[in-house]
Amino acid sequence: MNLHDGFRENPRDQRIVRERFNKLLNEFKAKTRSEEAASGIAVDPLDENEILLKEIVEIMQSLSSERTSNTKMSEGKEREKALKMRDKAMKTWGKTKKDTDQSDFDESDEKCMTTLRRKRQRRRGPDALKYLEENAHCEMELKREELAFCKKQAVLEHKRLQLEQTKQEQLQECN
Repeated sequence: MNLHDGFRENPRDQRIVRERFNKLLNEFKAKTRSEEAASGIAVDPLDENEILLKEIVEIMQSLSSERTSNTKMSEGKEREKALKMRDKAMKTWGKTKKDTDQSDFDESDEKCMTTLRRKRQRRRGPDALKYLEENAHCEMELKREELAFCKKQAVLEHKRLQLEQTKQEQLQECN
């Protein structure tokens, strides 16, 4: 890089080098496009820098085509996997208690099937009332316990005050 004329006066940090490379590459691409578009002109032979840029463009194009082919293959595999999962889910969804066929399911499907077999119960009117009654009963018990505790605390506080008063009276008698 130090020998190339374009880099002598510029600092050589990563951003400057990247920008200079992109500039050279874009100029080369524009030149080749204009030469291809023009007809009947004699094209100058490529110098060393242009040959290197041409090789770089070819490598970049081959890499991008490989990436697209890899992504297409991976997308195809992902789509196939998703379709299999959907089919498996549809099979487990469609099964009922009576017609479950365990032969074509593995262990993970076994767990799904057991959760599907469980009957979901809804709370009905009497159940809801029963719950509310139990909840109210528990709250009443807690309030009773709290009141009993407060009464005991009040009695102890009253005794403590009486003891203090007797102590004060004894101190006054002694003085």
